[in-house]
Amino acid sequence: MIKEPDNSHDHEAIKVDIVPLGKIGYVANSPHTVPRGCRSAGRIYDTFEHHICGCVRFVMKDTAIVELVPGLEELYIIKSYKRQFIFTLYIGRKN
Repeated sequence: MIKEPDNSHDHEAIKVDIVPLGKIGYVANSPHTVPRGCRSAGRIYDTFEHHICGCVRFVMKDTAIVELVPGLEELYIIKSYKRQFIFTLYIGRKN
């Protein structure tokens, strides 16, 4: 998740990237779009400097619930049952 302060729609925008896919969306920042029990972009914006990684815990339709993981730099696990993908795992920690 990467802060995007120059976003013309929301000065607290947080872009969500998944390597190797690239940008997949944004952290919800409206009371109408934030799932119950989750925090909006505005609530987490000041908790990290430029970017933070997270671990996807649940996916429901077009919404993903992500746990923020300070100190985790990268973690990729890609699985697909309908298409063939190469499974890749990389774990790194900030020093």
